[in-house]
Amino acid sequence: MKRGFTYIELTIVVVIICILAAIAVPNFLEARTRSGVSRSIADLAMLSMTLESYRLENHAYPLNTKPGEPEGWDLKALTTPIAYVSALPLDSLTLGDARGRYHPTPMPAIPYRYFNALQLDEVKGLQLEPGPYTTPMPGFHAALLWGYGPASTVPAERGEGSTKLLPGGKVEILAYDPTNGTVSFGDIYQAVP
Repeated sequence: MKRGFTYIELTIVVVIICILAAIAVPNFLEARTRSGVSRSIADLAMLSMTLESYRLENHAYPLNTKPGEPEGWDLKALTTPIAYVSALPLDSLTLGDARGRYHPTPMPAIPYRYFNALQLDEVKGLQLEPGPYTTPMPGFHAALLWGYGPASTVPAERGEGSTKLLPGGKVEILAYDPTNGTVSFGDIYQAVP
């Protein structure tokens, strides 16, 4: 007598494998987003320390090319003539690997955005503007670094996002909060002191 698996036994095994795959695949796909967020947080912390090193030697933070208009390439002063950092990191959530090849809003990789608030107001610098979606950021700060959050609706235009710069060196930030899911709205930011 030949022994083998019955059709029902094979069906049960296939169903169990499908259930395990249904649990594992979404977690695997979100791991890419979580790693992009972790990389952004680490990059911004490194840039903040690099800005402090630059300030200690030059007695000022790098200036924005156009005062009041944030631009990531303004941080190229950190790479030449003295290399405080070997190369400017690109916003990890604008890289194709982090957003996915088939993301609904593809975007060219750009550096983290940088805003020198002392360039507009040497005394106060940057302050929080109260608003319905503002994240608490007490006190005054000299500069702000930020990058896009992982929301699936991140705009394709470079100047848009959840961080709004208002006249007079005020800022309104909607910070990314992973407790609302890995694709919740908001930007990842770092205030410089």
